[in-house]
Amino acid sequence: MIDTHVHFWRLARGDYGWLTADRAEIYRDSLPEDLAPVIDPTPVTGVIAVQAAPSEAETQWLHEQARRYDWIVGVTEWIDLTGPDPVAALRRVGGDGKLVGIRSMEGIGRGPDWLNAPAFARGIDAIAASGLVFEVLL
Repeated sequence: MIDTHVHFWRLARGDYGWLTADRAEIYRDSLPEDLAPVIDPTPVTGVIAVQAAPSEAETQWLHEQARRYDWIVGVTEWIDLTGPDPVAALRRVGGDGKLVGIRSMEGIGRGPDWLNAPAFARGIDAIAASGLVFEVLL
């Protein structure tokens, strides 16, 4: 059994703008070593780590965790879908064979119009051509 949506974060990295002290119940590090003893007695044999910050530093950190822990079987990461070259961004990230999807946070608080932006369409085209899963956070 695979848990397809698990978040890890290290507060000291500093790129989790949404994660503030007023979210006391989760305002702490959430690391793979914290999850391992929780899933050990369950039928879960692997997890997909899903990005929690829109940054390449977060993407690299998640892939480092996936290389350290075999049971992190995939990573759904962030790329700048509206950047000048989303195809190049897709080539830059991953590289360890664990990239399974892209998650966009660009739509938070924007309403539906951003989905029609030409720059976003280029990003979606790049994901579609790659065969990756696309997860959008609205």
